[in-house]
Amino acid sequence: MTPLLSVVIMALALAATTAHANVVPVGGGITVNCVLFGTAEPTDCGPPALMSPVTFAIPEGGPGEPFIEFGLLMAFNVPFTKTGLIDMLDPTDAGGNPCPLTDYPLSCISDQVASVNSANGNGSILFRSDPPPLINGIRFLRGDSVGCMEGAFSGCTFSLNVGPVILTFLSDADFLLAPPNSDLVMITPTPTPSTAVLMGMALVMIAVVQSARRGR
Repeated sequence: MTPLLSVVIMALALAATTAHANVVPVGGGITVNCVLFGTAEPTDCGPPALMSPVTFAIPEGGPGEPFIEFGLLMAFNVPFTKTGLIDMLDPTDAGGNPCPLTDYPLSCISDQVASVNSANGNGSILFRSDPPPLINGIRFLRGDSVGCMEGAFSGCTFSLNVGPVILTFLSDADFLLAPPNSDLVMITPTPTPSTAVLMGMALVMIAVVQSARRGR
């Protein structure tokens, strides 16, 4: 991740934490403060779409909003042990060519996840879905790695362990929650035996539904 992008995300996270109070307990004393990125007016994420595990959905923009889909900016009360920039890819680029998993054009990027430790030392996540520009009209900078690639008729999912929590990102996940919620993030504390079972059940459910969807 470039230093400039890290600074921008840290500034966004600090402003969000200061200006908005949408604090949700994740478990084990960990909390997350979630606000939307890309709205015409500052707006928090509202209540989670699910509470077990804590799940936030990216809503689609409505009339008068500047972007088709927003982003989620999530500020945690604990530091991360892993940071970086991860891409979720479309199956084809702007020209209709198959997207490779390395050295792909920026038009292959569908969604992007940035994890940083903010100025207060605690971790923050910026999850951007078909996003608005972040810096001088630039939608994306190529990430450090690829989390997953969407299928031609389905989305994709990957999990990111940042130390105190595990985040599972789902692209084009309107098969789990009714539209207009398109992309989701599930948050669980780093597994104890009980949370590991819960997370495993959630991932199995996602795999089964995606498989059924592809078979239509």
